[in-house]
Amino acid sequence: MTGKKLLTLIVAALVVIALISSVTFTVDETQSAIVTRFGRPVGDVLGPGLHFKAPWPVDRVLRMDARLLVFDNEPMEMLTNDKKNVLIDSFLT
Repeated sequence: MTGKKLLTLIVAALVVIALISSVTFTVDETQSAIVTRFGRPVGDVLGPGLHFKAPWPVDRVLRMDARLLVFDNEPMEMLTNDKKNVLIDSFLT
């Protein structure tokens, strides 16, 4: 194989790799993603895995954290103005 053919083959391989990487994306198992085309959402919310899209600047991928974040405070006992005990518990998701 001559030098020109080898260089042409390397350049062609790099172009193919760049094209494939511009039309595929992965979503982590802790994420959800949505594809926007020119700023407007297209399709459904995507779960984990390998997905396809049009190259930039046509499609962009917005990733969001899909984990359930929970805050559970310890119950507190408080006294009201009329001297009655109230048990307060909070839970946020």
